[in-house]
Amino acid sequence: MTHGAERPDHTPLAALLSGVPGFARLPQNAMDMLLGRIAVRALKTGEILAREGEPGDALFLVVSGSLRATREPLNGQPPLSLATIHAGQITGELSLLTGHPRAATLAAAEPAIVGVLCKQDLDSLCAQFPEEMTVPLDWMAERLNRYQIESALADSRVLLDLGQEARRDLAACFQTVDLPAGQILFHEGEPGDTLYLILSGRVRIEVNNPNPKSAPEPAPESAQQSTQHSTRHGGSVAPAGRLLAELGKGDLLGEMAVLTGEPRSATAVAVRDTQLAMLDRPSFDRLVAAHPQQMLGLMSRQLAGRVRAQNSGRKTEGRPPIAIAVLPLCRPDQGSGARQFARELAAQLSVFGPTLHLNAAELARILGGDPLRPAPPNGSQTVRDGVQFSAASERRLLAWLGDREISFRHVVYEADQSNTPWTSRCLRQADVLLVAAESAGDPLECAQAFEKLSHGIAPSVSRTLVLLHGEKAGNSPPCKTAAWKRTLGIQMHEHVRFNNPADVGRVARALNRQSVGLVLGGGFALGLAHIGVIDAMRHLHIPIDFVGGTSMGAIVGAACAMEFSHAQMLEVMDKGCVQALKGDYTLPIVSLLTGRKVGLTLGEYLEGLDIEDLGLPYFAISASLTHARMVVHREGSALRSVLASCRAPGMFPPLGWDGDVLVDGGLVNNNPADVMRECVGGGTVFASAVSPSQQFTVGDQFGMDLSGWRLAARKANPFRRGERVGTIGDVLMRMIRLGGVAHDREIQSRADLYLSLPLQNFTFRDFHRGEEMARVGYDFAIETLEAWIAEHGRPWLGQSQKIN
Repeated sequence: MTHGAERPDHTPLAALLSGVPGFARLPQNAMDMLLGRIAVRALKTGEILAREGEPGDALFLVVSGSLRATREPLNGQPPLSLATIHAGQITGELSLLTGHPRAATLAAAEPAIVGVLCKQDLDSLCAQFPEEMTVPLDWMAERLNRYQIESALADSRVLLDLGQEARRDLAACFQTVDLPAGQILFHEGEPGDTLYLILSGRVRIEVNNPNPKSAPEPAPESAQQSTQHSTRHGGSVAPAGRLLAELGKGDLLGEMAVLTGEPRSATAVAVRDTQLAMLDRPSFDRLVAAHPQQMLGLMSRQLAGRVRAQNSGRKTEGRPPIAIAVLPLCRPDQGSGARQFARELAAQLSVFGPTLHLNAAELARILGGDPLRPAPPNGSQTVRDGVQFSAASERRLLAWLGDREISFRHVVYEADQSNTPWTSRCLRQADVLLVAAESAGDPLECAQAFEKLSHGIAPSVSRTLVLLHGEKAGNSPPCKTAAWKRTLGIQMHEHVRFNNPADVGRVARALNRQSVGLVLGGGFALGLAHIGVIDAMRHLHIPIDFVGGTSMGAIVGAACAMEFSHAQMLEVMDKGCVQALKGDYTLPIVSLLTGRKVGLTLGEYLEGLDIEDLGLPYFAISASLTHARMVVHREGSALRSVLASCRAPGMFPPLGWDGDVLVDGGLVNNNPADVMRECVGGGTVFASAVSPSQQFTVGDQFGMDLSGWRLAARKANPFRRGERVGTIGDVLMRMIRLGGVAHDREIQSRADLYLSLPLQNFTFRDFHRGEEMARVGYDFAIETLEAWIAEHGRPWLGQSQKIN
C-alpha cells in the first residue's frame, strides 16, 4: 500500500529518530539506510492517512503537526476519538508487527508532515542489518507487549467491572513471560506468590488429588465453558492429572493462591506456546492498597464463581479446537496427498466459521520473509528446539499467530515433511494433531519419522491418524489400520480417500463436535427397514459420520459403515439371513441353529477386516454372560463383533471370545443411542427403532400347560382360523426385546431424533419382505427427518437452530 509519500529531507527525520527509543542507538550506517527508506507525506487538516480495517503495512513518524486517531462505533454514532499523536511521536508499529488490520483511522488534526516506513522496507533493513535492527525491534516488541496486556485486560470477562484507573495501574504492573508448549508454569502444592493473565495461547489446569475427600480447586468461572472431556477429537486428557479447565486469552490463573497465601491447588501446563503477563505478590498488594474495593471485589467474584462451578457439578464438552496441525508422514515424492488434505480440511472447516490455512510458504508470503530464521549473534534471544531465535521476532510471530487465532475460528497449520523450525512451531501451536500418512506406505518407517518429529507435542494434545487412500485403492476397504495405530501409538483414526471431500468433511465435523451418528436397533427381520432410513438420510444429504447398532442393526450398520448401496445391503441381508438360516438346525441342546452358515455368509464381506478397517467409525453391542454387562465393540474383528451382537440366546449358540461368552446385545441395550452420544458428544444422534411395542399372540394356546404336538397339528391345519400360532422363536425374540425396555425412555432422551418405524404389518420372520420394509422405513424417515430439519436446521453445516 502507498500513502502518497515522497522522499524527504533527512535532517528533520534524523532529529526525530534520535529522540525515539530504539532508533536513537542505531549505528550511522544503519541510520542512513533507514532514513533513505522513509518517505514523507504532507497532509491537510482532516486528510486521512490510514483507515480503520486497512492492512497495517507501515509505521508513521509525525515530523510536524499532529494526527487524530478515531474509531467508528457500532451503533452509527459519530466517530469515537481515541488519541492525538503529536510531533516527535511514532504510531502504527503495532499493526506492522502483528499484521493485524488498522484498529483506528488516522487523520490530520492540523497540517502535518508524516514520515512513512513501509513493511517491505523494514524487512529489507532487518535482512541487511540483522544485528543492528534487533534494538528497534526489541523496543517495538516491548510496546507490543504493553498493547497485548491492555488488550487482554479489555477483553477479559473476569475484569469487566474494573474501573479505568485500576485497569491502567494493573496493566502497568504486569510483566510478560513466554511459556513453551508442554512446560509447567507451576506445580500443585507450590507456594502461590504470582498470578498470571493469559495474553495468547492455552494453559491446562489439572489436579492430582490422592485424597478423594479433599475437593480440588474448581475451574475458574471464566473457563466453565472451556472444560473438556474426551471425545473423538480435541479432548484427550493427559495422564499427569485430572483436567479442571483449559484457559485462553483474557483468563486469570493463580490468583486464589496469591490472595489466600495457600499453596497452589492445581498444576498449570502450557498446551501450546503461550505468552502470559505475571503479577507478583508485592505488586498485587500495592494494587489492593490503591484500589481495595475493586481488587477485593474482583477476587471475591472469582471465588464465588469457582464455588458455583464446583457445586453445580456441570460438565461441558468444551470449545472446538482452534489450532489444528497437519503433520505429513510421507516421503517428499508422496507429500501431495497430505497437502491436498490440509487444503481441503481448511475448506471444509470454513463451513463452521472463518478458517486460515498456513504453511511455511504462505507464512513467508504474508510476513514478507522467513520469521523463523535463526537469530543474529547480538540482541535479545530465545531458544526453541536447540535453535536460537530473535526474542523480538519470536514475540512478533507469537503475537501474529495469536491474533490470527482470535480472528479465525480455526487455523490449519500444515507442517513440513521434515524437522524444520516451521514443523516444530506447528506442533507446539496445536490443539489437535492430525498425522497424515499414505495407507500404501510403511507403518514402521512412518513411526520412526513420527518419533523424531513428535518430541515438541504437549501431552494434552489429542492425536488422530489420518490414513490417506489413493486412487489405486478403488472401492476395496482399508486394511491393517490396527497395525498402523499400534505402530505409531495413536488411538484415534480417520480414513480419507483422495479427491473425496465427503471424507474430509467428516473430519471437519468431528473437530467441530458436529458429527452425525446413526443408531440402528435390533429386531431380527424388521431390521431390514433400517436400509430405508439410510437411503432417506443419503437422499436428504444428511451425512452419516458414525454408525452403531445392536443385533440386526449391527449387521445393517456394518454394511452402512462399508458404504454399501441399497442393493448391496439387501443382498447382505438375503445371503446373511434368509439363505443362511435355512438348513442350519442342530440338536437343540444349546441352540436351535449352529450359526455356522451365518458366519460363513457374513464372512464373505467381513472376513479379515477389523472394525478399524471400515470406512466409517462403527460400533456393535453385545451382552457378556460371563460378566453380566454390556460390551461395546469399537475395535477388533469386525466379523466376530457383528456375530456376537446378533447371537440371539436359544436360537444361536453364544460366541466365545477372549475368555468371555457373548450373546445378542438386545438383552442389555437394543437401541444404543446413549453409546452414540458418548461417541459424537455435542453432535447429532439419530436413532432408528424397528421393534414394535406390542407383537405377540395372546390366545388360548397359552394356559396352565402346553402341548407342542397339539400346536404343531394346529399349525399344520390349513383350515385353521384365528391368530397366528406363537413359536419358540417368537418367545426368544420378545425376551431379547424386553431386555432393553427398562432403559428405553432414558436412551431415547439421548437421541436428537428417535424414529420408531411403523412396522406393525410385519413380523420378526418376514425376511422375504425386505424391499417392502425398506420402503416403509424410507417413507417414514423422509417425512420425519424433513420435519426435524425444518425445526432444528442442519447443525452439521453450521446452521443449527437447536438450543442445548
